[in-house]
Amino acid sequence: MRTAVLFFVLLAFPILLFAGDEKIEGGFGIILGEQASKEDLPGAMDLEELDSNGDETVYQFIPEHPYQPLTEYSVSVTPYSKKVYQIQATGLFKKKVKCVKELGKLEKILSEKYGDKNIDSSLRFTKLNRINYGKGARRIYAGCMGYFNNHTLKLTYVDQDLRKAGMNEKPAKVELGTADTEARDASGL
Repeated sequence: MRTAVLFFVLLAFPILLFAGDEKIEGGFGIILGEQASKEDLPGAMDLEELDSNGDETVYQFIPEHPYQPLTEYSVSVTPYSKKVYQIQATGLFKKKVKCVKELGKLEKILSEKYGDKNIDSSLRFTKLNRINYGKGARRIYAGCMGYFNNHTLKLTYVDQDLRKAGMNEKPAKVELGTADTEARDASGL
């Protein structure tokens, strides 16, 4: 009997360890890993395009079902395949107490959907107000940050693997001399 219980525990442990990883698909109607362009997002506009160590495109959008009091929503996509690797929403508060209270409400909602939050032992020492969910590549992070009369509640859905893959993406190579000269736009010459 003891061997059977031990066998079951060992068999179930990997399932329990990674439970919830596949449940995190995205938020606000946006799915992590799917291709997205400005045209695909409701009310979308370019937030920023960065050309630093790697290209990054971020679009601001208006979700079909926004979560009050979050007021700004954005999506980050990989540079060339345009796959969503991060969805972020933020809301502003004048008082830290209100931000932390709203984080508590958010924690309750997320815990009902994704199970218990992850234990973050560093929070005991830092006194930061943040929570996170998920195992593996897909995670949800939420927290209050700021000072004086300017506190931000930030909620982020992220696929770490896609974020890393996006950093390594390269544009498709075009062989020189293969384009048809008749199809070229010569009007700017």
